[in-house]
Formats: sequence, structure tokens, C-alpha cells
Amino acid sequence: MRIIIIALTIAIFGTSLFAIDAKEKYDKVISNIEKYYYKPYTKDQITDKSIEEFLKTTSLLSESNHKKIDAKFSFYDREYGKSSSESLNKKIKTIIDFLLKQMYSYEEIYDMLIHSSMDSLDPHSSYLDKKHMQELKIQTEGVFGGLGITVSKKDNRLTVVSPLDDSPAFHAGIKAGDIILEINDLPTENMPLNKAVSLMRGKVNTSINLVILQKDKMIPITIVRDLIKIKSVYSKQLDDDILYLRISSFDKKSIDNVSDAIRKNITSNRGIILDLRNNPGGLLDQAIGVADIFMNRGTIIAQKGRKSVGEKVYNASKTNTLTDLPLVVLINAGSASASEILSGALQIHHRATIFGESSFGKGTVQAILPITKEESIKLTIAEYLLADGNSINNIGIKPDYQIDTDVIDGKDTALEAAEDYLSGQNLFKKKFLAKAYGPVPHEKRFRNKDIAQKEVKKHITSLGERLDKLPESLIDKTKWLISIGIENYEYTADVKYSKKSAEVFSSLMQKKYGIEKHHSLVLLDDEATMGKIRNKMKRLLRQVKAGDTIYFYYNGHGIPVPSQKNEPYLLPSDVEPEFASDDDFFKMRNIYKLLSDSRADKVVAIIDSCFSGGNDGSALIKGVAATRLVPKKVTFDDKKMVILFAGRGTQYSNMFEKKGHRLFSYYVMDSILKGRDDIEMLYNEVYVNVKDESFKMGDLHLQEPTVLGNKKLNFK
Repeated sequence: MRIIIIALTIAIFGTSLFAIDAKEKYDKVISNIEKYYYKPYTKDQITDKSIEEFLKTTSLLSESNHKKIDAKFSFYDREYGKSSSESLNKKIKTIIDFLLKQMYSYEEIYDMLIHSSMDSLDPHSSYLDKKHMQELKIQTEGVFGGLGITVSKKDNRLTVVSPLDDSPAFHAGIKAGDIILEINDLPTENMPLNKAVSLMRGKVNTSINLVILQKDKMIPITIVRDLIKIKSVYSKQLDDDILYLRISSFDKKSIDNVSDAIRKNITSNRGIILDLRNNPGGLLDQAIGVADIFMNRGTIIAQKGRKSVGEKVYNASKTNTLTDLPLVVLINAGSASASEILSGALQIHHRATIFGESSFGKGTVQAILPITKEESIKLTIAEYLLADGNSINNIGIKPDYQIDTDVIDGKDTALEAAEDYLSGQNLFKKKFLAKAYGPVPHEKRFRNKDIAQKEVKKHITSLGERLDKLPESLIDKTKWLISIGIENYEYTADVKYSKKSAEVFSSLMQKKYGIEKHHSLVLLDDEATMGKIRNKMKRLLRQVKAGDTIYFYYNGHGIPVPSQKNEPYLLPSDVEPEFASDDDFFKMRNIYKLLSDSRADKVVAIIDSCFSGGNDGSALIKGVAATRLVPKKVTFDDKKMVILFAGRGTQYSNMFEKKGHRLFSYYVMDSILKGRDDIEMLYNEVYVNVKDESFKMGDLHLQEPTVLGNKKLNFK
């Protein structure tokens, strides 16, 4: 009997030790997130997010068990306070108790909670257990078995960043931007990124079944795994003394391999083509080192985080520079992370000309933080900022010349264009304007104004004349319009052409998208008073139903309120600027929230105003100093709403004298009339046109439209 008791005691004691070890590991993860994650979260907020993620993604709870747990959680929130420490502790204990009854160990349970904690943060933060730490080591050392693709999570979908050259995925026709819907019949929607990577890895010569979404077409694919050997740098001599350098990823030998290639081809004196297409990134220090080979001064990249570990600035040095030859860089949608750092640094400092397509847009920094001797977390600790202070996250690098990067029937148009550019820019420009490399792109940086200006379509007729010729659309009872245009202010400087732009915009929206007059609130000049804007907006929004669309347009003064750290306000026509903050309704963030909180499924807001305290680059608003403020962070539902701004917070909104409109509004309406219903396409076109036109007005007038929210929405 004594032996049985001793054995039982040892078993209980052992279980207790495992529970303590597992909880300590979990607590360490939460502590590291609180301390190092690039966005500030308290431990309670992290725990709350972790619980929410677990309940959303777990397959371990039946519908009835889900209801029971939800009922308990509601009770804890009522009893102890919603998301309080006491409530959260009770919720965690409930989850643990339930899973223990399902015969899971403490170690397995806390591992699940760690996974949920990491997955709740962002697509690039993850828990690296023993297996995944080994995979990470294999990746950075350059040899592994699998399909040869890099994947990421975008909008909770498993997205192909890029296929590796000559890999099984490459030969199967998988392209950057494809969505992997299933892996061996398992849906990927809520699948952790690490698990997806593990499923796609396997023994050489074994097959795997995928279902991918490629250009709106579902395609089942069977791929045979192979040994993936990454040759990170490939070089060859082209005609006309041009050196071609291809970097497929940044591993620990990239700097040495690029340096060797340049030294061995020292006779190449025409220029260098650096091919970063489908380069998914890799080691940050290697990308920075390669940039330093081509740059002799300036900031390569800056990291912005919450802690000193995440705050760094990397500068180029003359000591490491190997060449000053002309440089063309090729990028596409598969160029991500470290390859975007390199191409962005070279572009910002005018060290290289960028050809191709907009890059992927991964602009965050991950650090590997040990949790145990064999386990770690990969945590986002900072975001990358280019030398001009802009982030590339979810934006990417935009090429100087947008050219199709696909290689079709052995013809590499982008490479041909790069060779022409280095051989003679006059030849290149002639062919580019003649569309010899394919359709002329809408997206170009202003640096190529000599070409951009030649491409600008001359509009012989005015917007009003083009609007008259527009066919009337059928009435759409799901659409609503709020349009405010204030040109003449009672107490401050006028905003020339604001009323006219608002009138034409309202007519355009009603005619093109079938918005009924009684679904439209159009307030101009003395109709746009404090009382009328507030009361009529609220009245209209109460009528909006689920499934509806709201279009909000404002053209007039925006006021920075110094007593509120320059919080921007909309200025009604009858309000003195110094009293703009008397009614919180007119705080811009509150207006965005009011629109976002409506029952509408989609909200498109267009703000042709500046919040700098100035107007048209010079005239000061009476009663307000020109503060050149940085725009405030705006909170709204960025899945259903998008906001297009006339410019950055430090810029003025210009009038367009020769067209008789506000500059930003003119090009927005111009693009709508040309059929640009897609927000992203419209924004890209408006950005180029507004920036180019404002540049001609002088440095003080430079205006670069910005966008916040879901660019995938459209006007229809």
C-alpha cells in the first residue's frame, strides 16, 4: 500500500512541475510581448487577444461547448468587469480545465495558448517550437526540402510571396500573389503560418496537393517535393559591358557573393542590373551590407520600435562602397522585406532607377527571442522606415518605370528595358513612350517627369462638359451621399473653388452611381453651418441600412486646435477658427468614427482639405497659426472604410486655377469619369497627377495625396 501511495505522490508532483514549467514559459512569452512588441499592449490586453484568437480558431470546441464557455465568460465579465485581470484569469482557467478533461497535458495546453497569443498580433509574429527552430536554421543556411515558395498571411489568407527560381512551385506555375486555399484538403484560412509551412515541407519525391486561387480562378495542383538548394547570388556578363546580378534571397553569404561578383567583373563599366524579382527577403544585415556596396553615404534604413532594441538607424559608409556604376534594380510583387529595404534605399538616394511592379509591402522587423533552450518566439519589434521617414508596410516600393516583369516564352521585357536604359537613356525613353515594353503604367515616381508630362492626356473639354455627356445610371437605393463644400467663410479666408468642386462632385456621384436626390445631403457655403451639418448628417445616417454604401466628401478648411495638440477639426462656414473645438462633433476623428460605426457595409470618404493652418501654400487662416502638423492617427473600421486625403498633414491643399477646381478634387473626378472605380487604381493615378502638377507650382505647394483604410474597395 505504501508503494502505491509513493508512486501516486510522485505522479502528482511530476504533473505539478510540468504545469509550473509550462505556465512559466507562457508568462515569459506574454512578458516579452508586453516589453518588446512594436505596438503597446498591457498583459491584460495581450491575454484578452490570446483568448479571443483561441476561441476563433480552435477546432477542439463543439458548438455546445462553445456556448457553455461563452456563457461563463459573460458571467465573469459581469461579475469582475469586462477584460479585467480577475475575469481574464478565470477565462484562462476555464480553458485549461476544459482541455485537461480532453486529456491534453499542461504543456500542450500552454503551447496552444502561446500559439494563440502570437497569432493574435500580426502575420509575422509566431511561436517557434523545437521543430520550427530547426526549420528556421535550415532556411538561413540555404538548403531544405519542399516546394520552393515563400508564403505569408495577408487578410488572413495564405498568400504566396514568391516562388524560388527553378523550384517545384516555380515549374508548377505558382506565382507571387496566388492564394493557397487548401493543403492536402485542409483549408488554410485560420491555419497558423508555421503549420502551413510544415505541411508543405516533407521528404524529397513525395507529393502534395494544393488548391490555389490565381487571378480569381481556383486551380488544383499536385507538386512533387524536391531538395531546395538556394543559390542566393547569380551573376553573368551581358552585352555592352553590363553586369547582371540576381539575388534570390538574403542568406549569410549574400554580401560576400555580391562583392565577389563585382570584383570578378570589374571590366563591366556600362552599368549593373540588380534583379530582386521574387526575392522574399532574408537576413536584414545582409541586405544592408549589399546596399552599402552601392551607396557611399546616407541612411539606408531606420527601425522604429518601442524599445531601444527596436530603435536603430543604418547608414552607408564610403569604406564599404565597391562601385559607383549606374544601377537599375528590377522588382515585382514577390520582392519583399529585405529586398524592399535594399531597393527602397537605392531609390530614395537616387542611386538606382527601379523597374518593374510594386513590391509586396512587408515593412516590419522581427527578432528571435529565446523562451527556453530550444524554443523561441519570432516577434515584430519595429517597422522599417525609409530614409524619407515613410513606411513600406502594406505599401511596398513603387517603381520609377512600371514594366511587366513576367518572362513569357523566354522573353524578359523588364530585363530588356533595363539593358536599353543603361545602354542609352534616349533609346529607352523613345521605346518606353512608344509602348515597346507594353502598356504605359499609371504608377511612376515624379523623378521621371520628362516622360510623365509627355504622357498626360490633354482634356479638351471641362469636367462639367464631360459630366453632361455621361449616361444616367439606374437609381440605386443602397447608396447615400454626404457632400460639403465651403468656399465662403464668415470669419476667415475663403477657399477658392471649394463650392464649385463640391457641386460637380455631387452631380457626378448622383449621375454615375445612381444616388437619389433624397439620399443626398449636399451642403454648400452658408448652408454648411454648424447646426445643419451636425443635425442633417445624423438624420441621414439613421436611415442607412446594412448592405448600403456611404460616400462622404468634404472640401473646405481643416483646423488644427493647439490646445488639443493640434487635433484636426472640420470648420463649418459660420464658426470662428478659435472656436472650432467647441463642438466635438466636428473633430475629424469623430466624424470618421461616426461614418465607420454606421450600419453601412462600405464607406468611401474623400477629404479635400489640409490641416496645416494654411491655404493654397501661402494664405494663413485667420486666428490659426500655420503649424505644419503631423496627421493624427485615425481609428475606424479599416475593412469597410477607406479615406482619401488631399495630401500629407504637413502639406497644403492647392487650387487648380487653370481648371477652376481644387487640385485634388479635380483629379479624383477626372479619374472617376475615366472609369477608375477601383480605389487603389484611382488613388495611384490621382497621386501621380496631383504630385506632378503641384510640383510645377513650386516647393511650397508640393502635394502628395494619401490613403487610409481598405484600398481594395471600389466606388460601385
